[in-house]
Amino acid sequence: MERIQTLKEIYKIIIIYFITTVLSMISAKFIVKYEFVQENLKNYIWILLIFTLVFLILVKLFKVRFKSVVIFLSIIMVLLSYFTLKDK
Repeated sequence: MERIQTLKEIYKIIIIYFITTVLSMISAKFIVKYEFVQENLKNYIWILLIFTLVFLILVKLFKVRFKSVVIFLSIIMVLLSYFTLKDK
């Protein structure tokens, strides 16, 4: 029974991540005009804040367990650091 519960948590987190990614991409289109100009790259902080707030709100709405969120975010961090260091 616990295995079924964890699968539901995984699906919830994937749905939340997909929704927040789409919303941040849509908001980036309107907030960041020229992405290769150094001054306009500072506008991505607003996109990051929007992504974080929407992610946290959806975690509360979907009632995802804290442990599941921490595991998911740690997996994302490991993958991000792996691919970042792989290019160097």
